[in-house]
Amino acid sequence: MKQEHRAATTEAYNKSALPLANYYNTKSRVADVKLALSYTKKADPQVVEIGCGNGRDAREVLKYTENYLGMDIAEEMINLARASHPQAKFEVADITEYDIPACDVVLAFASLLHVSPAELEDIFRRLSQAISPGGIVLLSLKEGKGSQWKEDEYGKRLFYLYTPESIKPLAKGFKTVYTDHQLLNGVKWFTQILRKK
Repeated sequence: MKQEHRAATTEAYNKSALPLANYYNTKSRVADVKLALSYTKKADPQVVEIGCGNGRDAREVLKYTENYLGMDIAEEMINLARASHPQAKFEVADITEYDIPACDVVLAFASLLHVSPAELEDIFRRLSQAISPGGIVLLSLKEGKGSQWKEDEYGKRLFYLYTPESIKPLAKGFKTVYTDHQLLNGVKWFTQILRKK
């Protein structure tokens, strides 16, 4: 069943890649990128972005480091990212199966909300092996409990809802160093930064 959910969500992002990219481009995460990178002392950190979409935030990350890798499950999104940022590295992959490379900073803007709590716990287990000591992970997630399907002009997608408190037992080996709550278009979100212990 999980594969069916993932397939439907992936299909929505592939079919609506261009209109979604146009929408994403109006909502840049410049401040969040700057905030995340302020938590690392490395001059040229290795940054991995999970669910990079059309590469919207790669432009900002590349101002701070040349060591950037963006990955996304939607091939059409990656095609757009490569076209926009030919100097950057992008990969098509499913984070639930992805061999996360060694890194210092992981960015996950509204991407890990497509994975279940069990999958997120496994992702954090693998992140704890890949990320350097003191490395950080930035998450932005919809706030709440359970899961919900959303169907709109972009297609049908499955979202899992989390709270900052629900992340703690899933992110073993990490400690929370920053949390912020937002209300966007009537939807509760939160941003959390976790540091590897």
